[in-house]
Amino acid sequence: MSTYSVPAGLCGGIRWRGANATLTVADESGYEHESALEEGRPLRVRLGSSRFCVGVRQDDRRRCPHGNHISRNTSETQCRSCAATDPGRAIARDAVVDPRPFHLYLAWFGPGLLKVGITTVGRGHNRLAEQGALAFTWLAQGPHEVIREAERAIAAARLAPERRKRTTKLAGLWDLPPAARRRAELEAAYQQAVRCGGWPSALEPLPFHEVEHTEMFGLDRLPSTVADITTLTPTCVLAGSVRTVVGTELVLDTDDGPTMLSGRLLAGWPLQPTDAAPVGYRTTPRGPGEHVLF
Repeated sequence: MSTYSVPAGLCGGIRWRGANATLTVADESGYEHESALEEGRPLRVRLGSSRFCVGVRQDDRRRCPHGNHISRNTSETQCRSCAATDPGRAIARDAVVDPRPFHLYLAWFGPGLLKVGITTVGRGHNRLAEQGALAFTWLAQGPHEVIREAERAIAAARLAPERRKRTTKLAGLWDLPPAARRRAELEAAYQQAVRCGGWPSALEPLPFHEVEHTEMFGLDRLPSTVADITTLTPTCVLAGSVRTVVGTELVLDTDDGPTMLSGRLLAGWPLQPTDAAPVGYRTTPRGPGEHVLF
């Protein structure tokens, strides 16, 4: 195995391909390379002196035509210009109608932590994995406009919100009930959503089918507490080996103990392989019993 797990370039964040998580890095031409984040794989990189917009993906390339800088410690990964032209963001703003077929889903992030959402049929399971859903079920399939209408109806009925904060999702990782209870809670929510009404006739309802991600995410390898990186500074060094990846949360075994890093926080930083010691970031403890405002 190579000493370094990623090539030099601009980090694009964490992406899922089936059952495998990868770290994407774009070279100078914008071509994206993906490095598997498999258990035990080493990661030792130095960040650049500035953080940059990750741009808009077109085919297998992703670049910001303006080369804009972005804020260092935020989950926002695009400059205003790229965010305004990103097709995915346009769909989220209801600014365009996408001709592709869509799925409507219910995602489960922990006891009482449900989310309703939509995704293109082609993105399917990868989208739910990247959101960090511990389990999910499809609700329906259909055209973009009618799927979006059903999503709003479920959210308006207060059966499930359309968004969940990162801190809320993290709290659910340490509050995992038995598999039977998880399934029962998701199935009960599915039945409520189906009965809530207001669904357009053009929708194709889909039967309940739970898809579990707990094994794929390696939650049995999640330590009781982690040091969650909250601040990255220019030229800081990250070093450790992959313990597991939960959604876009990378958990590393480091000399200082288990450390968690959001892929969205890392996106936009230039990465360079190094043999230097880790330095230059701040953390906060995460684990069971955290008080989270839902």
